[in-house]
Amino acid sequence: MTSYLIRIKTCMSNFHEIRVLIEKIRAAHDSTPEHEELYELVLASFPNPSKRGKSCPECQFRMENRCRTCPNCQRVMLKRKRVQRVPVTIQLQAHECNICGKAVDEDLCELECGCKYHRGCLVYLASYSERCCEHKHIKIPDNYKT
Repeated sequence: MTSYLIRIKTCMSNFHEIRVLIEKIRAAHDSTPEHEELYELVLASFPNPSKRGKSCPECQFRMENRCRTCPNCQRVMLKRKRVQRVPVTIQLQAHECNICGKAVDEDLCELECGCKYHRGCLVYLASYSERCCEHKHIKIPDNYKT
């Protein structure tokens, strides 16, 4: 028993390691009520897991979301980098509308940049923007704005 106490004093650097050691001692030895009381006093002085929040990937201790360091094992959490998702672009064929993607046959409207639209799609685009959705430097002619 004294060898475990010496280990606790010398090499245990965080609460997680001490918790694991106490569980090993409990499993390996028949504990007296005094020992159990000592274990409970030691464990009561440690930080309690949160009911909500994130879990430490190393010790699975639940902590508040704002914590940057795990209070149990002292592991520093890195901020997650937000991944900006690039929208999937579909390659259109030469005869397809740039807005709806359907084939343009009878009511074809072509801008000076070469983009092809259905007349209804171009009128819709012109209602909230005055430029081509692919080429922002090309203006939509006034005859499509209604």
